[in-house]
Amino acid sequence: MTIAVDFDGVIHAYRKGWQDGTIYDPPMPGALDGLRTLMAADAVFIFTTRDISQVASWLLERGFSVRVGHDGPFWNERGRLLITNQKLAATAYLDDRAVRFENWDQALAVLGADPPLNPHYSHETCGFRWHGRDGLDLPMRDGQPVCPRCELERTRAALDRVRKALGTTFMAGPNAVSVVRADAVRAALDEPKEQ
Repeated sequence: MTIAVDFDGVIHAYRKGWQDGTIYDPPMPGALDGLRTLMAADAVFIFTTRDISQVASWLLERGFSVRVGHDGPFWNERGRLLITNQKLAATAYLDDRAVRFENWDQALAVLGADPPLNPHYSHETCGFRWHGRDGLDLPMRDGQPVCPRCELERTRAALDRVRKALGTTFMAGPNAVSVVRADAVRAALDEPKEQ
């Protein structure tokens, strides 16, 4: 087998994105041992859009045998990493940004032109964080995402205001009768304007 491995985000941690083109981060946890495991059984090449000589130097410093560039469509050599910026034939492509293609309907649904929300949504006011498409549908109001944590807190606050407006009879038994002023309940339900 031949395994193609992306560099940034798979081998190189790449926490700050491209920056100025330098390779600034340490390896991803387990990346170097994972490469060695693959290389023991299969031909492995690194594919990248970076300057391949920079990637080769980075891997050489970490004890890998590398070859820079290749003219053919295949890489079958075990024990040495090919560093290339070309897509060669491979049994599998290991990439942090891959979308597995099954059919066009599935691919377009995954890539969705209008996703429900940026997959790295955060709401600094309350600290809520969401890091990926996991089936969580965030509500929208006026075209903006509504933070679930803040929305729950707003709902709890409104319920507390209604309980206070109803007084002690709110938790009374099924036969309790209470006279409640409608204007007090309306005022209790009025949402505070700041959020």
